[in-house]
Amino acid sequence: MQTSEEIEESTDPYQNPEMEGATVHNIEVYKISAPTIKFLSIFPARLERSLEWFDNPIIKLCQTPRGNFFFLLSHFFTALVAIEYIVALPILLFILGFDHMGSKCLYIGMVLCFFSQVPKRFVWRYRPYMAYRAEERQRDKTSSFPSRAVACSVVYAYVVNIFVMFYTESKEISWWMFLLMVVCPILASFSRINLGVHYPSDCLCGAILGLTVCTVANGFYQLDKNICGECYDPPDYSLGVCYAGGPIKELSS
Repeated sequence: MQTSEEIEESTDPYQNPEMEGATVHNIEVYKISAPTIKFLSIFPARLERSLEWFDNPIIKLCQTPRGNFFFLLSHFFTALVAIEYIVALPILLFILGFDHMGSKCLYIGMVLCFFSQVPKRFVWRYRPYMAYRAEERQRDKTSSFPSRAVACSVVYAYVVNIFVMFYTESKEISWWMFLLMVVCPILASFSRINLGVHYPSDCLCGAILGLTVCTVANGFYQLDKNICGECYDPPDYSLGVCYAGGPIKELSS
């Protein structure tokens, strides 16, 4: 009888050349088992097979660069789009008195955290390295679908753009703003695919998710602006100052 290590080696396309090109659905062997959580569904096998024509060639292309340089570069780009930044940013802006941008970033952060977590809570997709469809360069043990890093890259590019447009009082979209919205998700996608932890289809869905987050968050922001305009009206419009810039009142004992 084969040990678990022998089974893993014999079914790994990188250890066994005869297995190269085999799909997860044919070998039915995974490095990590799906968690047994209520209401968690496995990513449909039929959909997985239908996406192979798109995913497999791009995985192979993105994993061609190897070595310490690309390993560190992929981790660097991944660190730049960590979701923790959008959680801390509104707090920092409120402390500095920039309530206008703080409110906007707060809505963006709340929508991003909710929208990016829901799919991972209810849908489990084996990461490429788990299914022996990519070389293992990082061992993430959560669901692959969708790519939160790519969603964050779109959101962060959008945040940079609105910061520049608001504080320069410009309503025109510059060419570099569009370029930023394209380059950021591409770099994030390459990094995650290169590490073997995301499929290209995960990254594409992550980019769509990021655009959805920006749209929904902007809707909440506009609703807040219509209800409470103190943070957005002149003469403090340029700074977005609300209560932080007003007179300090002491409570009577």
